[in-house]
Amino acid sequence: MRENFTPSFVRIHDQILELVRSGTLDQLDLKIRRILRLEPNEWERVALADLAVKGHQFNLGLRILHPDLFPDGAHVAQGLAEGRMIYAKTLIWMGAFGAARRILSAEDLQNRYEALDLLGLAEIKRWNFKAASEALKRRALVDEEDEHSRVISLRLQAQAAAFLPDGEALSEDFFEKVLRYAHPERHAAFILETHHIRAITRIYHGRLREGLRDCQHIIERLGGTGFQNFLPMAELARKVCEGSIRPHEAARALDRMRGRWRNFPHRGLLRQHEFVIARHLGIREGFAHLYFGSPYAGLRSEVLRWVDPADLPAYIDSPLQQPASSSKEFYDPWLFFQKSPATKKGQLLFRMLSAVASDFYQPPHLLEVFHLLHPGEIYSPISSPNRLTQSLHRFKNLFRKTRTGLCVEVQSGRAVLTTKKHLRIRIHRENLLMEDEAASFSSSSSLPAVPGENRLQISAPPTVRAALQAVVQTWTHSTFGAREAAEHLGLSHRSAGRILQAGVEAGILQVEGAGRSTLYRVVPLKDSSD
Repeated sequence: MRENFTPSFVRIHDQILELVRSGTLDQLDLKIRRILRLEPNEWERVALADLAVKGHQFNLGLRILHPDLFPDGAHVAQGLAEGRMIYAKTLIWMGAFGAARRILSAEDLQNRYEALDLLGLAEIKRWNFKAASEALKRRALVDEEDEHSRVISLRLQAQAAAFLPDGEALSEDFFEKVLRYAHPERHAAFILETHHIRAITRIYHGRLREGLRDCQHIIERLGGTGFQNFLPMAELARKVCEGSIRPHEAARALDRMRGRWRNFPHRGLLRQHEFVIARHLGIREGFAHLYFGSPYAGLRSEVLRWVDPADLPAYIDSPLQQPASSSKEFYDPWLFFQKSPATKKGQLLFRMLSAVASDFYQPPHLLEVFHLLHPGEIYSPISSPNRLTQSLHRFKNLFRKTRTGLCVEVQSGRAVLTTKKHLRIRIHRENLLMEDEAASFSSSSSLPAVPGENRLQISAPPTVRAALQAVVQTWTHSTFGAREAAEHLGLSHRSAGRILQAGVEAGILQVEGAGRSTLYRVVPLKDSSD
């Protein structure tokens, strides 16, 4: 990509990259915005977006990418490949793994080692280890760019193989290669994390003696590094390997770690840690927390391999708000939805509560919440933040009159569920929301077709087509009003009306009645394809 840079931009780019690597991020936003005024070309904009994402300026990076991701109103799959990979990387950073997978599965990215590494990482995060292993096998056929990318790919392959039924020997081989190729000084923190992951996988496979050696290696070398957060996990893993801790003591230790590290950046590792220890010691409470507090179908399926579904509770009371509550009192917001005539299961505010309550290990990022609320849509840094703000405001108004004061607050870009009395929130099993539900809503390279789309005479934006599909799937065999559609889509009455009118003009919807009694009906597929 550097061959498309101008000489002056190469110099500026390297200066900013050095700031990012050194952690000097105070002026990063300002410096990048100044360069944007010079009207860089599309390749230079992608490079600036990459620097912004590396410096954790995610929304700035997405704003820079916006013209490349949506050229002339086209879908994101037609944008620059480099821009789409940065966009997918941002989605992974923010926890929207299913949305990242859909972008990285595009056909034109299957010969790029960076895209395949990111795809493998996204699948590992979603606990879909078989798909991760397949993506990383394809990646092994692509030449590596440098030593750093090689060791990262090897560790991803080790992680993917570790939880496969016959992947123990393959995983050990990959871990050995990682530790052989990694530079002891440049990759010191990476090596420590690798030892921790290997210790977890060895406990999973019952190789406690080898796992104990990894734990001791970590504990001896953690002092003076930036990875002190790993120390309690390593200490707990060591006790498990030694057999010196009882199940109820391990359960209390896991509960303390979960409450202490609500903003711990390695929540995926903490989740794996709890799963392996709960499986080894038979801790049912740990399995329940994983099942109820993880929005991934792969992890829930793995839990059900070791626990009978009848042994899992019908609900769980969890202190989702900050700070974690020790109170035994609970509040059941789902009962409010059942009693309120203005809300129904499946509508926007109901999905908002399910999305924010879907992860016990870390409050979801706003971008992750957006993809759970609006599956099949691409997050736009221009319009999507306003839609989220409106949805959060409506949620707050809905619960304002209740004694509990249930609310969703935005803290450091994450949606945190809070209550005035610091009550525990009762989460029901039937109301769990999975990130994989969003993944099944749209394909990897384009938005799914809706009935009548082939007769669309106007160039409809992707968001309009996604909204129309949501309408078609929800009311295939029944009539609905504009107000119901607005509630379901999370839009204002006027915006929903424009989308419904577009559906009528395209032959997807038909109107019944007039005035306030106007209703809409989905045109049957056999009639809309004439």
